[in-house]
Amino acid sequence: MKFLSAIFAIFLMVSVSGCSMFNHQMGTRITDRQLMSITKGQTTTDVLITSFGAPSKTLNSGDDTMYVYEYEVIKSIGRNVHETVTFVCDKNGVVKDYIANRKAKSTENALLKAAGY
Repeated sequence: MKFLSAIFAIFLMVSVSGCSMFNHQMGTRITDRQLMSITKGQTTTDVLITSFGAPSKTLNSGDDTMYVYEYEVIKSIGRNVHETVTFVCDKNGVVKDYIANRKAKSTENALLKAAGY
């Protein structure tokens, strides 16, 4: 009986770890720790681009420019992840403010929905 339990445990671990290789990641993830290095009123857009690369989108609003960094993970099992960090920069290229929006999105996988995920 212990042998069958061990075989099942190994099978389960291989199955679960194998599923993670089917996750699809896009964009640039900016962690909370990285955000702590951004100083409003001092950090420049050059530092943003050097630190995080080119933004997903750049939007203009009057004298301000918004640098939008999007990060998305589409998972084979579980909830998908969509994160957006938007930096609002003044006309001189200095960060005025930033907004981090981190959320899990439900998957549209019908089997997972039926199972209550």
